Amino acid sequence: MAKFILHVGDAKCGSTSIQGSLKQARASLLENGLVYETGSSGSNHIDLVRLVRPHSRGNLEESLVRGKEIVESLRATLKKDQTVLLSAENLLALPPEEFLPILRQISPEDPEIKVIAYVRAPTDMYLSYAQQALKGNRYFPKPESFHRPLDRFLSAWRDFPFVSEFWVRPFDRKRLAGGDVTEDFAGVLQELTGREIALPQTARNRSLSAEQMIVLQNLRRSVLPDHDGKLHPISGRYIRWFLQLNKVEMIGHKPALSGAACGAVAKINRGMVARLNALFPGVDMVLREGDATTWTCGADVADLLADSSPEIVSQLTSLMPHFSPELHQGMTAQARNALEALLSSDPERRRKQLRLTKQMLRDSDCVPAARVIRPKLLRVLAPD
Repeated sequence: MAKFILHVGDAKCGSTSIQGSLKQARASLLENGLVYETGSSGSNHIDLVRLVRPHSRGNLEESLVRGKEIVESLRATLKKDQTVLLSAENLLALPPEEFLPILRQISPEDPEIKVIAYVRAPTDMYLSYAQQALKGNRYFPKPESFHRPLDRFLSAWRDFPFVSEFWVRPFDRKRLAGGDVTEDFAGVLQELTGREIALPQTARNRSLSAEQMIVLQNLRRSVLPDHDGKLHPISGRYIRWFLQLNKVEMIGHKPALSGAACGAVAKINRGMVARLNALFPGVDMVLREGDATTWTCGADVADLLADSSPEIVSQLTSLMPHFSPELHQGMTAQARNALEALLSSDPERRRKQLRLTKQMLRDSDCVPAARVIRPKLLRVLAPD
């Protein structure tokens, strides 16, 4: 019997941290009989799912090639006493019978499948979904339509005939082992394998600030209106800049849902959460109910947010060449003032932020503006 452990997600529940840690620990996992092979697919097995559901915002043809590469590698190297460990957050919503042919390609024997899933209340994960959507679209899922049938997804995997063990863990730092999803996942692996499993800590995903979300939507609307549904180098460049700045120090407000938006998400998911908690008592999922204010169904991401600063939005915009083309000629007074206002008062953090901004301007072919920024200096207002 072929043995598999499937980490099926859910999205926005620490999958990136888990997968990065698993890839780093491949050698030690193999010593414990666990095979984690991703080929050239990065650190996860999303490309295996695309073999079943051929859809990708990136290059689908390349994704399918990578998926077949993983299957071939596992089929050629898998030994009888080993367990294949697969991790892909889009597995959760995939009916398990659709993924069974992929497992049979890896090994033709009947599989014994052990499943691990992490779940998060829709009111906690909705804003992350909206943020992710804006990276490739002008639009975001409306809170009144954001329904996650987690009860149905989980039940399908739990009841699949080849599943012998099924673990559902709440993605709540207060309830995770050590307050960390990677440590928690390692503990589950130990329970499933009877082996001592240690996984290295990895950096957590960084979030855009509320103001950066607003700027990103404005960019998708005004500069990239014909590229919805696609990642684009222009938006990608600014997203990297935002996230790198935030790694040093958050620029703007940490995003939080407005009470009305939170209430709209809670309303549509209330029944699902009740069913989920009845099916899986240990999860104890709790919805944040928000307030009684009626959601107005606005199309601006600013409508979702509890707090944001129009001034910071304006300052960020003044530093972005696609909003301020004068930067191609040199640093504007508005951009100088924005740098002075936005960046940290801590000298070392400020130097890092200046270096990142200088690189963003160079990448945007704004060399004259970039030359003005001297990361070793604490002030940027003085002209050349």
